[in-house]
Amino acid sequence: MYFSADGYLHQFPLEYCLPDGWSGKSFFRLTSTRLLTEHMSAPLVGPALLVGGVDYNNDSSVPSRGNDILALHFLREHNFRKCKYLPGSLSELEGIQAVRKNVGQEDGTLVGENATERAFVDTAGNYPMISISTHGVFLGDNHDMGSDIKPCLMDEALSSCALIFAGTNIHLADQDFDEHVREGVLSGREMAQLDLRKVGLFVLSACQTGQGSVTADGV
Repeated sequence: MYFSADGYLHQFPLEYCLPDGWSGKSFFRLTSTRLLTEHMSAPLVGPALLVGGVDYNNDSSVPSRGNDILALHFLREHNFRKCKYLPGSLSELEGIQAVRKNVGQEDGTLVGENATERAFVDTAGNYPMISISTHGVFLGDNHDMGSDIKPCLMDEALSSCALIFAGTNIHLADQDFDEHVREGVLSGREMAQLDLRKVGLFVLSACQTGQGSVTADGV
């Protein structure tokens, strides 16, 4: 059985509160029932892209355009503090490598100053499995969202949630930074523009990645 909870029922673990007579059934929660119409062909085999041990004070990539300027403004408006290095994220990456040592010869890794937004954007679509361990940000409750009667172009919520990559600290602190250049903040809007059709498993090991604003259309 596949189900998509409505309204605030999204916050209630329905799949763990089933009647005794349904004990032999399998239940799968969907963010939207429209997912039932999509053909999921991405296999859970092959190489994985692992991101961790991110250096937020350094960025090894060549500047590239295509930045979500609105996301940059939102973070600065909320006085987004400097990201501290997460030593546990590197340990997590190395732990996954240890488990996959016999099957992960082709795995890709983005670590330290090489864990840049540009590097991720350029390579993510080539891997059937992705694991990111970094800082996450959600400011969605403070910004307008799209709906059936509101054009999606007016939706600001996708620019108010993000994953943080290398170099973010120095770029956010630089008032002369070219806001059109990727600064290390991968917003939901930028993520939605990626071609991830090959990805079958995407793990977000970051704070605030399980949050969202509850609407009539879901979270």
